[in-house]
Order: sequence, then C-alpha cells, then structure tokens
Amino acid sequence: MLIVKVLALMFIGILLAEIFIQLNFSIRWNFVKFANLPAACNTPFIIAFASAVSADAMLQSLRENGI
Repeated sequence: MLIVKVLALMFIGILLAEIFIQLNFSIRWNFVKFANLPAACNTPFIIAFASAVSADAMLQSLRENGI
C-alpha cells in the first residue's frame, strides 16, 4: 500500500506547512538571496515543496500587496 504511505506523508507535510503559516513561522535562512528576490519569497519557496498551489497563491498575494 505505497499510495497510502505517500498520501499520509503528503497530508502531514501540508498540515505542518499550514501550521507554520498560521503561526507566522519565520525562516531564518535566506534561501532566495542568491536569486536577488525579496526575503518575503522564502516562505512560498519552502511551501512549494509541499503544495505548489499554496505557494502560487502566496506569491500572488505578495504581488498584489506590492512586495
């Protein structure tokens, strides 16, 4: 039952990502520094590994807010 294990891990990853977002978890490492992107892009970059749709929504929100 590989699919069950994969789905369980995906659920846990997305759940943890959402908890970190709600708690305003700040990432201390600047992953996007080398691409000359603003520090606000750190969180969407990390979230993209769990959910591309969530990362896209976060980037769109940043764009609309002028960040």
